[in-house]
Amino acid sequence: MKRTTLFLKESRDFKIAMSLVKRNQHLDALDRFKVILANNPDSLADILVPLYKRLAIRYDDLHLRKLISELYIVVSQYRNAVDELEEIFEINPHFTQIYFLLAKIYSKNTQKTKIKYLFEEAVKKDIYDTSIVDILPKIYLQEESLEKSIGLYERIVNKKPKTTHFLRVLAELYIKAKRYEEASKIYQNLADLLPGESIEIAKKCEFLFSLMPNSVAIGNLLAKLYFKNYQPEKAIEAVERLIENNSGFLRTAITL
Repeated sequence: MKRTTLFLKESRDFKIAMSLVKRNQHLDALDRFKVILANNPDSLADILVPLYKRLAIRYDDLHLRKLISELYIVVSQYRNAVDELEEIFEINPHFTQIYFLLAKIYSKNTQKTKIKYLFEEAVKKDIYDTSIVDILPKIYLQEESLEKSIGLYERIVNKKPKTTHFLRVLAELYIKAKRYEEASKIYQNLADLLPGESIEIAKKCEFLFSLMPNSVAIGNLLAKLYFKNYQPEKAIEAVERLIENNSGFLRTAITL
């Protein structure tokens, strides 16, 4: 340890890195610290001493905390890194840079339970960072928790009802859950938002109709999409199929 401490005191990179930290240039400081760690992997503890001393008088310095967590990641001390990121979350969950780092750690196949908890807590606060939206459904998929994935995307769509990517994902999840009429409602929204893609959306609805041929909601939507795309023959065919499978649709069909 004494050798390491002496090495740092004589290290030009360390002096520059600490100078950068004091000027709040944390990204540049991280690059310098990485050089030191690459040459002397055992130097992390000595690097952290002045950083934690600085943090003691700057408790809410989130960028400094993030720098410390990234140093832990550099040397694969993922548990310590997550602990630091959790501290940031407790101080300010809207400091969204932490979610990218948590996703990075998750990709190393470690600290999954803690990361899942933090992501779920973020969602409860209506935080939908890209890393959360990317990783959390994968966690639910591994757990075979389809309804949790649906619940997540329902929350997202409720907050961002015109983001077509999220709408498409939710529609696919509804289909996996065999909630076909709910999927058709999503396709209706997509057709309204993307009129130029209504033919492709009609194909999606055709698939739904093949799975649930007695659904008035799906048959009605399909016929309207075909009429909208100047395909009256297909619209009439959809109506006829629905009447064949659901005679109660006849009155609705007359009004199309």
